[in-house]
Amino acid sequence: MPEPVKKKRFALPREVRIILSVGALVFVFEYFVLPQFASARKSLHLLSTVNPVLVAVAVLLEMAAIYAYVELTKSVLYPYAPSRYNLLRVNLAGLAISHVVPGGTAPAGALSYRISTNSAFPRRPTPSASPSRARDRRSC
Repeated sequence: MPEPVKKKRFALPREVRIILSVGALVFVFEYFVLPQFASARKSLHLLSTVNPVLVAVAVLLEMAAIYAYVELTKSVLYPYAPSRYNLLRVNLAGLAISHVVPGGTAPAGALSYRISTNSAFPRRPTPSASPSRARDRRSC
């Protein structure tokens, strides 16, 4: 039986790949990064007129909102909720993903579920649904 003929893959020489990579990097820097510096210079003037007290109040209110989300998550998962520190980490990771990745909160929800079901968070035992435990509860 004849052996199958292997197709040769087209491969660019290493030097050509380096030249194309550097050229693409220069193109992106020239047409996408440098124009952003010009608009940032205009924004610096606007930042000089900001009231620092209002910025501090805004930061404190944002911290309070994130803490409220942690407490909400803890109350929903009661009595088997992870610690507040772990819930804070999960919520902040979900918030970061939802602001960066396209798709809104769908990827953030998936990430939060993945992190919270990870073995890094110890599981507390769930109550058993055995008949003997049910009888114990009725007799109280």
